[in-house]
Amino acid sequence: MILPTGYALSAPITAILLTGNVILQSTTFIPSTATTTFEFGNGSSVRVENPMRIRGLPDLVEPHFLGAGSGGAVFSYQRQSTQKETEHPCKDKVVVKFSWLQSAESVRNECKVLNAMEQRHISGIERCLTQLENPEDPRRTIIVMEPVVNDAISNLDELSTEAALTATKTLMTTLAQMLVARIVTADVQPLISKSTGKLVLIDMTEAKILPEGKLSDIDVALVREFCSEVISFIPDTFARIASETFYEELYRIEAESHEFLDDYVRTIIESLMTIE
Repeated sequence: MILPTGYALSAPITAILLTGNVILQSTTFIPSTATTTFEFGNGSSVRVENPMRIRGLPDLVEPHFLGAGSGGAVFSYQRQSTQKETEHPCKDKVVVKFSWLQSAESVRNECKVLNAMEQRHISGIERCLTQLENPEDPRRTIIVMEPVVNDAISNLDELSTEAALTATKTLMTTLAQMLVARIVTADVQPLISKSTGKLVLIDMTEAKILPEGKLSDIDVALVREFCSEVISFIPDTFARIASETFYEELYRIEAESHEFLDDYVRTIIESLMTIE
């Protein structure tokens, strides 16, 4: 499925403009008004401001509805230029996720895990710029992330050979980095630029930082599920390059940081990446 604005969400939830009874579609542009409130099919509402002002960030303008899922409603915003002589907004955009009440803790966890991964210099992931209470309901949360990937798809089979190769290498590099950092997630969602193959893993609401020491049976199962999901995205024609990329990155990390993959995790990944 192609998403022109670059965001993919599972379990889509429709939204209705309270004032206009209009069904929102992915990439819907929000009119330039001070505040617009949307009622979603799960009984939650989201108040979208244009511009949106968050301390520490430039004004965010031109919101577009990207989708909604179990974690919340997601919009893209464009950063307003801070240069007085520039009349047009900057081209770089951010993703703003408004959590539901029941998903607030998982969305807070998403930002926490993304920050931990940023500190570990893990590539191929979103960056959580800030987290704040939702003024509409302080029990809910809002997180702001980047990047927004344009012309995005989620299937490597739809890419050109060159773009698929780029995406494969990025995905396997990210997998190695996350496993060494003892971070896994469920419901892996890659977002891939169809034109360049640039890949970003999104929606880390179910991500977990595994404790140090011996892994529990539950954690081993989480690792196996995570690795299986990631590898399932790799086309058979790229299986060998995927394996080579993973181990090259693993050896680089071990040589530079002296951090090593857990023995249980190594056994799991070796069983999944056996190449005939």
